Amino acid sequence: MDTSVVPMSNTIQIRKGIDPSFVPNIVDSDYRKATGLSKSMLSHFLKSPAHYLAHCDQMSEPTAAMQFGTAYDAEILQQKPSDFYAVMPDVDGRTKEGKAVKEQFKIDAAGKAVISPKEAEMIPLMKKALYEHPVANRLLRTLTHKQVACFGTYQDSKDKQVRLKGLLDGYNEAEGIIVDLKTAEDASPEGFRKAIWKYKYAYQDIQYRWLLTNAGKPVNDFIFIVQEKEPPFAVGCYSISVDDLALTYQSWEMAMIRFGHCQKSGQYPAYADEVVNLKLTK
Repeated sequence: MDTSVVPMSNTIQIRKGIDPSFVPNIVDSDYRKATGLSKSMLSHFLKSPAHYLAHCDQMSEPTAAMQFGTAYDAEILQQKPSDFYAVMPDVDGRTKEGKAVKEQFKIDAAGKAVISPKEAEMIPLMKKALYEHPVANRLLRTLTHKQVACFGTYQDSKDKQVRLKGLLDGYNEAEGIIVDLKTAEDASPEGFRKAIWKYKYAYQDIQYRWLLTNAGKPVNDFIFIVQEKEPPFAVGCYSISVDDLALTYQSWEMAMIRFGHCQKSGQYPAYADEVVNLKLTK
């Protein structure tokens, strides 16, 4: 048997990495400071290496949607959600008293996600609807780990290595199931299928599977729990087909090899330098 590859599923063989690490209950700030190519940064690289480099040089502030996602995840996954987010006070910032309250809030909420009072009212309703979904309920209640960080190094050759990291929302080690929470405008099968393409969630699936497999942990499935942010806060649970994952793994591995080349050469190109002929019909 080739010891350089290990099975990630019944049909997918992956290149074995080095230096694996499995860190349950990691502090979010510690994860973000840790070296490694995350799935979100990989998404920029997949657009082009130049886009990745530009994003590294200009780290943006979390968007309102990202901050709401942090608060939502905290309510579902954390024992003390208030450690992770704060609710913007509903005061008139034009008055002296209102300005004082907001200034104090900035100090108290430093390092936390900030959401609006309306969003804060919505989260308990979403949580109730989430746990009323039988599959989502079971998946969340049977997690053996929450907020798990995984690290590992993909090695194309000794001088081309890519340090990777991933932050799993939940993991059922006994059953080998990765669980990821998503909020969405449309949680229907067709809506989430479009989101998978737009946000490259299949690459997240592959990278997290790779990291866990490389760490010697069982992986039998990756399930996305997707919930809409408007009443009735509908929930859908989805996994990606094995055939699609096999194709995505090939693309992911090519991205790892290209990333290693960019690291070694110091060159991070954007799009092609020559004219590209585009075919507009299938």
